[in-house]
Amino acid sequence: MANLREKLLSLVEASTRQTKSIIDNVNETFNSIDWDAQVQTFNEMKENFLKKGNDLLEDFNELLKEVKNNISDFEVTVPFDEELGEKFDYHIENGKLTVEVSFVNENTEKFNKTSVTIPLGCNVEKVSTKYNAANKTMTVVIPKTLVEKDTEEKNVTEPKEAEEEEHEAASKLLKKFRENTANA
Repeated sequence: MANLREKLLSLVEASTRQTKSIIDNVNETFNSIDWDAQVQTFNEMKENFLKKGNDLLEDFNELLKEVKNNISDFEVTVPFDEELGEKFDYHIENGKLTVEVSFVNENTEKFNKTSVTIPLGCNVEKVSTKYNAANKTMTVVIPKTLVEKDTEEKNVTEPKEAEEEEHEAASKLLKKFRENTANA
């Protein structure tokens, strides 16, 4: 019986040493972590994430400033500096307005393309442009047509299609935002 007691005590003693060793290793690991550096890294990642989100919202707000859909006209405004020698062109195809601004010289080649869906009720036959030299912008103006009441009743399904297109565009923007924030 004494032999059994000694073996049990030595087993308990060995287990106690192993447990103490494990706890010491865990404590050593926690003490070796530079918590201030980890918090700083986390804060930097958070700041980058917020910056990317703000940049995306700023881009979206810029797009909203460029495209105006009011009661009388549909307008798209793009940066354009005629004095610098930039070239401006636009065309309408399949219900989309595409505006292109380009610049080429011996050192630089620059190209900007903006494409937007033209809303229903716009008269694409009477498109005009307005250059603003002070703001260095060009605006494409598409006037809206007056819709007769009986024509409006016939086209009840068309606004639903426009709403679906707007919903799809918003979904794509949200997807892009999620991708950008996931990469942060």
